[in-house]
Amino acid sequence: MPSVAAASELSTVFQFRVSLLNNEFEVWRSVQMPSDFTFHDLHAAIQFAMDWEGVDKDNHFFEAIDNLDGTTHTIGSPGPCVFDERTVKLSDYFLEVNDSANYYYDYDTAWLHRVDLEKILPAGEDKVYPVYVEGVGL
Repeated sequence: MPSVAAASELSTVFQFRVSLLNNEFEVWRSVQMPSDFTFHDLHAAIQFAMDWEGVDKDNHFFEAIDNLDGTTHTIGSPGPCVFDERTVKLSDYFLEVNDSANYYYDYDTAWLHRVDLEKILPAGEDKVYPVYVEGVGL
């Protein structure tokens, strides 16, 4: 289950569209979550939105562009040349609408996803995040 936060604790919410690429059918999900959540929280929200709970949760990583120097960083489980997803905040890499990252999941199946920042919103008063907004496929 993803981390949760009440709206009173938040000021900014990101709405992401997560699209499964290289697939015969259109598959995507939109989720909203606090900008100060981590990439680990985003991974958990994607797992939940795609209904992949219980599948190997460590078999994944993100690639995101550092907006300061333009280099691509690997964010995932701690290891060589990898930034720890449990400590890297979404707001460190997603600064404006249309910023994106790649999400690689299940190395055997080689599922590649594109994570696009669709909207930056104020937190809803009575919402608990993350929020599944909508989706298509699977």
